[in-house]
Amino acid sequence: MASLRTVRALQEDLSDESINVLLIDIHSDVGAKLRQEYRVRVTPTYIILDNAKTEQWRGNTVPSKSEILQRVPFEP
Repeated sequence: MASLRTVRALQEDLSDESINVLLIDIHSDVGAKLRQEYRVRVTPTYIILDNAKTEQWRGNTVPSKSEILQRVPFEP
């Protein structure tokens, strides 16, 4: 799946920025709780959260690295 490869690449690219990219199985116990908490209705859903866990962006396409960096300021 192309989007999975893109997300995995983001995980690697953003690790240098101290930004975590998580893949969550919405059918697992933890994933089901997060699905409810963030009101995920369709998959895939991509959500960008800041350090305070405030939603900064939501969409159904993988955000680019620059889009993520614009929404989540780097905090060492």
